[in-house]
Amino acid sequence: MSRTTDFTILDVKRVWAPIVAITTWIIATFCSSVAFSIKLSSGSDLDGTILSSVSVIVALVVGTMALYASRSKRSDKSVVWRRAALVSVFVFVFSFLAFSMLRSNWTCQYTQNMRLVTGSSPSPDLLSYLSTFKKDESPTCATLLRDYGGETERMYVPSELVRRFFVLVSLFFVMWCSMASAVVSIAYCLTPKRGAGQPGIEE
Repeated sequence: MSRTTDFTILDVKRVWAPIVAITTWIIATFCSSVAFSIKLSSGSDLDGTILSSVSVIVALVVGTMALYASRSKRSDKSVVWRRAALVSVFVFVFSFLAFSMLRSNWTCQYTQNMRLVTGSSPSPDLLSYLSTFKKDESPTCATLLRDYGGETERMYVPSELVRRFFVLVSLFFVMWCSMASAVVSIAYCLTPKRGAGQPGIEE
């Protein structure tokens, strides 16, 4: 193994070690709170498909960025990576806040590990059911979901539920893809130029 290769491996390990540690902490901290345990109704199984799709898309994002870096003819792309990192971090923060807020307002806890999308336009069936309660009795959304067995399509306008679900899915995809992009960009931005600053090594 050449001296140049030795220094390159050491530099990559030195940079990637803290990046991997920080990424692990981020995933462990935030994954449980923003995991996509959201369904259209109790009988829907789209959440599992969405989680699988996110894993594939994040892998494609990372792979595409790595391919761009490996095929780039310019030896110093620090400016490009800095800009990519800043944009990715901004997009991640925005999508994270938007997803968290909408998740809180547009979904309701049905079981310990499941949230269901709710709407703002009650169906005639739900309006009829709500009329049976006294004015001073206001059932929570969780109570209503249990009474309906999680069949949200009977409670709200289906088109509204689908629209809200699509928005939440889109934000979830953007959030994790931008986080992956930010981690990769920061890593490439911090990785020293090959051979730079090493004695006896020509750039």
